[in-house]
Amino acid sequence: MGVLGVLNLASVGLGLIAWILPGVSILLYKKISKNGAIVLSMISFTCCIISLCLQFFEIGYRVEASDWTALLDTWKAVANAAVILSVITVVSNTAVLGAYNKKEKTQIFI
Repeated sequence: MGVLGVLNLASVGLGLIAWILPGVSILLYKKISKNGAIVLSMISFTCCIISLCLQFFEIGYRVEASDWTALLDTWKAVANAAVILSVITVVSNTAVLGAYNKKEKTQIFI
């Protein structure tokens, strides 16, 4: 597996982790505190950001290799995937933090 394969595989894996962690937080709703939910949300956002950065590195690698055909074929899919990853991560983590706000009757958001 080449560099592009590793970058894409790592990006997909981190994106999935970014989506799974809010679900874990909801499943453990009665077992973890508000601080635990905040930590899981921060890890989720971090995985999302690193996943997007890996896509930028992959695009940079293709530019340096002058692989314009691959860039022209994939740029829309990459852009759409980035938007979907970002929106789902933000919405799911906001929902989790909102649930924990109600649970502990304290404000997480300022």
